[in-house]
Amino acid sequence: MVKKCKEAIAKCLGERAGRPLRDHFKIIRRLAWKKNHESEKPEYEIEYELKRKKKKRAQKRLKAKKQVVKEPVFPLKQKKRKVGKKESIYVEEIRDSLYTLKTESDFVPPLPKRFPYSPLQRYTSNIKNHMAERYLDKLYLDKIFLDNFKHNPGATCPNKAGSQKLLHLTREGFKTLHFNQEVLRARRPFYYIKYQEAVSSKALRARQMIELRKVQCLVKTQADYLLNKIKKYLFERETKLALDFIEKLKQFCEVKEKKVLPLREKYLLEMYELASQVYLDMKRITPGQTEADINRRILFTFGLPLSRVPSTDSVVEQIQQFHVDYKKEIAKTEIRLKKAVKSEEITWLYHELARFHSEVKQPELSKVYARKCVTESKKMEHLIWQINGMFLIVKVNMQCHNRNDAKNVLKETIEVSRELGNEGLTTYLEKSFDVIETADFEDVMGAKVIEKREKLISQLVAPAGLRDEAAFLFRQMSVMPASRRLSVMPGVRPEDTKQRKSASARKLSILPTPRDPDEEEIAPKSRSHKQADTQEDEKKGFAFLELVQYHID
Repeated sequence: MVKKCKEAIAKCLGERAGRPLRDHFKIIRRLAWKKNHESEKPEYEIEYELKRKKKKRAQKRLKAKKQVVKEPVFPLKQKKRKVGKKESIYVEEIRDSLYTLKTESDFVPPLPKRFPYSPLQRYTSNIKNHMAERYLDKLYLDKIFLDNFKHNPGATCPNKAGSQKLLHLTREGFKTLHFNQEVLRARRPFYYIKYQEAVSSKALRARQMIELRKVQCLVKTQADYLLNKIKKYLFERETKLALDFIEKLKQFCEVKEKKVLPLREKYLLEMYELASQVYLDMKRITPGQTEADINRRILFTFGLPLSRVPSTDSVVEQIQQFHVDYKKEIAKTEIRLKKAVKSEEITWLYHELARFHSEVKQPELSKVYARKCVTESKKMEHLIWQINGMFLIVKVNMQCHNRNDAKNVLKETIEVSRELGNEGLTTYLEKSFDVIETADFEDVMGAKVIEKREKLISQLVAPAGLRDEAAFLFRQMSVMPASRRLSVMPGVRPEDTKQRKSASARKLSILPTPRDPDEEEIAPKSRSHKQADTQEDEKKGFAFLELVQYHID
């Protein structure tokens, strides 16, 4: 059943249907102009009421008597107008001929340019006879004879009953032949017959190959444009734009078939290589950069919070992502990973999943995918992807405060970078190693950062009285809820901490307060429980005394 449905769709909508819009363009255009002209006509005829003067009754009687004679009536205001050399049209009045008596040449304008194709109906003088010949073979002559029999002068004779019977038989024969033709046409449409003719003559195949070459040329131009954009942004170190065009090229290659884009695998392999270089280029030190700026850049790439994010750092500007739906990106990448076959593609997808999971604060999954990326890159012996994957592992370890693991992985990364022969990358990784050793993980906690900043502000206040007032103000701010508290540290949001109320604070309220769950857990034991505990303690002590006495004796 499915095969029959596909066959029907191919016959009606596929390549077998041909190009009716192109082949019948002139006929369709003429009909469209005609339809447009018809739509401009008024929906109703305007009736003009003429006011007649009142006449005498005698004149009316005479007029009625004159109208008794029945003779043919002709319009008095009818005039003859020549439209062309052959045709002539009679026009009654100007108001009656505005929309009715106009030839097609009046409302169908000529084509501005010569149309290279002509309608297929011109190949045959009579399309009906041509189709009848195709389906009925030699019987089409009988169909033509029966169709024209009513116009034959020999069909009428004085015997009316015989002539009527003869006409009835011709009509029935014509209907039978027409029915047989329609049944055959339903089974094999006329355009399918023309399609088979074109296939047998190899003309259709030649036209299809020409069109396929045009489409291939167009698609190749678009793929080259996207690939050149990636190379351009990589050279200009526009990481964000380069990653956007990598995603566009990947989607473009997924949509296009291999028949349309034969070099699809080549484009994808080059794209994966460029993606590895884009991520590697982010691990660099700008010449003339201060030591503090280098440390801030490295801490930012590790995902650690900073007191002030550098606004002029070129790498930080490219790393910052705004309005990215990472859950959607993870789902899309997982679907691609299930369909992936090439090791280069699998390595790239593992790296992307590790990067997305690190942004979503899922370090376990991020570390797993980063290790898989390193394993695949070792199989391929691709040093750049290996460095990118190992650096992601270092980043996850730093986010989890695993200093020793981060240092061990970074040492291996430095060795691989030396094998690669990239001195700038090796310098950057060595600086990262120094930053890891001196990094203070306490700064990651927001409360401690705020406490340090408050102490620093209070120390900067010169008079002792103002210093006490500042400390008292900070204590007042710490009591207020986090939603109403102003953070003294940009980038760090204060959080509410649950503190147990003291007994004196609870006694101040006249309203009944609910018990804390912690107090309910530490409830006083009943007397029975106390007696059981004391009996157990006595037994334990008695057994110990017996043991001592045994050793003394």
